[in-house]
Amino acid sequence: MGLQNEREAVLQPGTGALFDATRPYRLHFPADSREVVLQVPRRPLRDRVDDIDELSSRALPVEDAAWRVFAAFLRELADVSKELAPEQRAELGRTTIDLLATALRAAARGEPTAPTGRQALLRAMRCCVMDNLADPAFTPSALARHQGISLRYAADVFAEAGTSPAMFIRDQRLKAAYQVLADPRQSHRTIAAVAAHSGFADRTTFTRAFVRQYGMTPADLRAGSRSR
Repeated sequence: MGLQNEREAVLQPGTGALFDATRPYRLHFPADSREVVLQVPRRPLRDRVDDIDELSSRALPVEDAAWRVFAAFLRELADVSKELAPEQRAELGRTTIDLLATALRAAARGEPTAPTGRQALLRAMRCCVMDNLADPAFTPSALARHQGISLRYAADVFAEAGTSPAMFIRDQRLKAAYQVLADPRQSHRTIAAVAAHSGFADRTTFTRAFVRQYGMTPADLRAGSRSR
């Protein structure tokens, strides 16, 4: 998942998203995922794509033919880049920008109307939660105050998405903790530290919530990850 400009891009296998590196953004990937990150100068894209800011933090759909062509090209380029001569890299770099611009223009033509009203508020609240996950004092009431609305109204908006502010906050904290615990590179961090970093006030509360959500203890998950 990627967040920028109070917009949320849910990234599925094969999809992609554009982020402006001059502005704050956040990315959340499963520990076992593989991502290809492409950095492109701003000006060449702005010269080729109108209103490019409107495409920031929007998922580029895998079903779009132009995106599939670009994604396949980018994956192959990443695999063979070390074998290319400098002049080949430069030439293919220009081709990469042209293909990306084509995919972005196609996405812009098919982009639905920007969310408004309660849909936009829901996205803003989700972004706010992700920005405050590590703060154990960030509760549904704090979320409502941050958005300048009542807690009841916040609950009504989340209810339309089949959840509640408390459930969404808890689920995102548990997902964040799961990703860290499943990553062998993070094995030096204690479970208590992971719980605190994910916004849980104490390890006991964290463990109980984790078991209810995933059917195993945090220690069991970490042990299983180490044995793979």
